[in-house]
Amino acid sequence: MATPRLTEKDVHAACIDIAAQGERPTAINLLEHLGRGSLTTISKYLNSWKATDQAQSTKAETLPAVVNLPPELAKDGEDLIKKAWHTAKTIADAELEIQREALKQAEAINQALIDEAYKFSEDQEAKIEQLEDALTTLREDHASLRRDFIHTKDKLNDAEKFNVGLSKDNEQLTIATADLKQKIAVLTEEKQASHEALKQKDAELAGKDVELAKLSARYEAAALELTALKADWEEVSQAAAEARNLASNLEGQLKVYQLLDKATVSQS
Repeated sequence: MATPRLTEKDVHAACIDIAAQGERPTAINLLEHLGRGSLTTISKYLNSWKATDQAQSTKAETLPAVVNLPPELAKDGEDLIKKAWHTAKTIADAELEIQREALKQAEAINQALIDEAYKFSEDQEAKIEQLEDALTTLREDHASLRRDFIHTKDKLNDAEKFNVGLSKDNEQLTIATADLKQKIAVLTEEKQASHEALKQKDAELAGKDVELAKLSARYEAAALELTALKADWEEVSQAAAEARNLASNLEGQLKVYQLLDKATVSQS
């Protein structure tokens, strides 16, 4: 799990704890107290705490960095030693006040450098965050590309299998095509032969059409002749009928003459 980011509230709380122990909060003891963060960030929040009313009321700047007495002074006569220590501290503070003024000027310069370093650190942290975001995006893209690669590889394997099947089908189709071409060649020859036979049949039919035309002309002529013969036959039949009638009349007259002749012979 990632370490939580250090906030201004965390640093101010640590300053209050250290000042309550009688020590002057510094970037070093704050880092030791907190156990995380950078000196740049801690120094920034330490300076913001120094400007608070609580820091002014506790006079944090006047507190010693460490108030633990030396072990040899913590023996008998602790009160007297403490007074001597306080007197020595007062003298030292007076001497240090001069140095503190010089240090304040140096601190101002250092603070400017710290602020510049803090700004640089913030810029770097922002760049790091951007790089981390970009790295996360790249990892996600890499994972997506890997999934796409695996999917594409699977599709390629399937395509290769399909291609093998197509190759086999192509071989079978090639064989079938060759067989079909052979059959087409045979059918073409048969068709050519049939075409020649049909041409011959057409020629024969054309000759028969000519003969049929001639027969039709002969038939028409025979029909006309038959019609004329029928007309002649009717005339002959009519004449025969009239002849038979005439013969019947003549035969009747002959019988009458014969009877008359017999009668005349008898009278004689």
